[in-house]
Amino acid sequence: MEKWFSEEESASLKALLEDGGRRIILYHADPDGVCSAAMIAKLFPGAEFIPRKGPGITEGFLQLLIEKKPDVLLALDLPLDQEIKAIRRLRKEVPGIRMSIIDHHIFERNMNPGILHVNPRFHKPGVYVPAACIIYRMLEAMKIEVKPMLWMAAVGVIGDMGEKWCGKLISEAKREFPYLLRKGTRESRIMDAVETISAAITMNGLKGSGACLKALKEGEGFEDFAGNSKLSKLRKDFHEEFAFVTGGFQKEHIEHTKKIWSYEIRSAYSITSMVANHFGLEFPDRIIIIRKVNPQGWKFSVRGHNTKLNLGDIVKKSVKGLGSGGGHEKAAAGIVSDWDKFIARFIKNAK
Repeated sequence: MEKWFSEEESASLKALLEDGGRRIILYHADPDGVCSAAMIAKLFPGAEFIPRKGPGITEGFLQLLIEKKPDVLLALDLPLDQEIKAIRRLRKEVPGIRMSIIDHHIFERNMNPGILHVNPRFHKPGVYVPAACIIYRMLEAMKIEVKPMLWMAAVGVIGDMGEKWCGKLISEAKREFPYLLRKGTRESRIMDAVETISAAITMNGLKGSGACLKALKEGEGFEDFAGNSKLSKLRKDFHEEFAFVTGGFQKEHIEHTKKIWSYEIRSAYSITSMVANHFGLEFPDRIIIIRKVNPQGWKFSVRGHNTKLNLGDIVKKSVKGLGSGGGHEKAAAGIVSDWDKFIARFIKNAK
């Protein structure tokens, strides 16, 4: 099953996207969020797209949204339900604002009916359906010709490691674009696009996600995106940095327990997520924690593909009073001020 929404919800989203007023679309700065935003950008021009590292709404960003006075605010691949105080204030300060959250993260609350909130987990807890799959199916339900963008949806799904729950979409993509998925998903040209988006964001931050969105929106198809010279240069630079950062793993990683390993990296770039993805796939039966010093203390990313644990919940419990964090069952991240306290809690909570 890949239809995790009603016909009414699809129609409501279409009405928001066609609104003639000021539309702002927040999207997660990762392959899933970028591809979700790109599909909408190609079909519904005129909106302002703002990439975000996560759902957090600072006072400064809230003031920015209030000053912009949007008629419509859409959040893609962002669990904005976690920011209930900011949302309430925004709705108070901007009377009449219409909002929607299209997401797949572990939710804290269902924002319906006041806000159009679509999350497959409402229907089946534990399901993992990336936002790109949800958006593609919702656009399809609007009776819009979306097949030319199917490869984009596949990039988002594979980038978020959601093939298990989006098998039908991946099968359709293989039939429609066989040359892009001739090998397994992890060795395909689709995976090359995932790496390009991830590299651009790693090397150039939120500007990199914006550059990818622009390339996807303006290009005629996969080859245009793959041939983008600026993005190709960022990917080349990333591979050089990645090789340097990961080179010491075998000798320097710490085995806290038989199943929990950590590794400290040193880089000027926000690369913890990519390194965690890499070693998480290489050691799927371990919990891999990649950490890096940042101004608030320690930034970390966690992966564990075959652990049968909910890493998002474990991280959320472990960061209390130390910082912030959360995520999915198999992937999580956060920032903490005290690494020793955090790792001790994590080991205890993961038992």
